[in-house]
Amino acid sequence: MGPKSPARHSREVYPLKMRALVAILAVFLVAAGAGYSKVKFELKSKTGYVVITGEYPQVNGDPKWTRPINDKLKAFVVNFRNPDKFEAEDPEFYKGNHYTEEVTCDVTLLDKNYISAQIFRMGMLQQAAHPSNEFAGITINLANGKVMTIKDFLKPNSEKKLFEKIAARSLKEAPDMPIDDHKVWDFVLTKDGVRFINLVEGHAVSSYTVDLTWKELADIKK
Repeated sequence: MGPKSPARHSREVYPLKMRALVAILAVFLVAAGAGYSKVKFELKSKTGYVVITGEYPQVNGDPKWTRPINDKLKAFVVNFRNPDKFEAEDPEFYKGNHYTEEVTCDVTLLDKNYISAQIFRMGMLQQAAHPSNEFAGITINLANGKVMTIKDFLKPNSEKKLFEKIAARSLKEAPDMPIDDHKVWDFVLTKDGVRFINLVEGHAVSSYTVDLTWKELADIKK
């Protein structure tokens, strides 16, 4: 087979260039002043003994570009806990001790590259003395829709050093906080760096986050 003709070659390259331009355009349509909104939701078990209400973030803009990102943001929040499955773990218990959960979200960063959101869940049993708190974070690459992990931002084999930085800051700011190991920490991006979120349940909201700037992470950042 001989070399490709210029005409055939141009037909094959053109769609590739167009796809690249469309991807770039999508990012700017999403991030350039588009902003975000919060959508309310409510989930109930069939009996009504378990009720979960709250909100999830959605990037504003043309659904053609934002839908893949928004579907992941919604699923991360709404699909986290199924009320019927949750109640099925102990139906008699929840019959006399109804459970309600409120979910709030805080978009910590939305720029031309990423959207990052911190999720806070406060659950309350009808007969409990105090609520239980849960924390999570999600960061999505706007260009390709990938859900990012902390490893995507760090040099290889730097998790131990990262945890040492988190632990040092935790012990300084909140010495009573259970830091455990790095496996219990999630993260979100901020305009100045990274916020690490402790996934262990607790009662003090402010005690379970640690903010480190990109300058403080410079030695392990990619």
